[in-house]
Amino acid sequence: MERDELAVELFQKCYLTGEYPVRTGGVVTEYFDKYQFESDPTLLSAVADHLSTLLPQQTEVLAAIELGGVPLGIAISAWTSLPLAIIRRKRKHYGTRRLIEGPSLAGRRVVIVDAIVATGSQTVQCAGLLTRSGASVIGVACVIDKEAGGPVFLAQHGLPLCSLFTKSHLLLASFTRKESSPSPGVAVPATSGHT
Repeated sequence: MERDELAVELFQKCYLTGEYPVRTGGVVTEYFDKYQFESDPTLLSAVADHLSTLLPQQTEVLAAIELGGVPLGIAISAWTSLPLAIIRRKRKHYGTRRLIEGPSLAGRRVVIVDAIVATGSQTVQCAGLLTRSGASVIGVACVIDKEAGGPVFLAQHGLPLCSLFTKSHLLLASFTRKESSPSPGVAVPATSGHT
């Protein structure tokens, strides 16, 4: 799937309007539901294909934040053959009780992958946890940058962000697709190749 086609598909599948509570306590009227593409094998594979090309070459391990980043992390891991660490939000009280599941990160260059970056605050917290575990966090890769200050905040913490799309790009791709489509009821002349 071409990148522009992917942008339109993501917008059509994931963009919602209404009233949606967010983690920060507010309410937004536009919402990107990442689970709509993460649960669609065709879209998830296309996203993993495109996002994997943006990863820094020196990446040794991917890290994904539970729950939303995990399907994406697994898909990119499968696409690139890079190992994946999974970051828990809270320590479990059974099993290994680790906050970071997966391979050893000591001395390894890690890129955090996530579906959507808004302010970047959660990503910075996870980067701190990874660093304390011995990893060298070299960047962040996301599917959608919501243009809510995330890239600047991440850069202030030494974490360059590469995003497959920005919110504006998805909106523009959808608008452009609508503008280039014929209106219902308008006859479009067939082209025969003969003049």
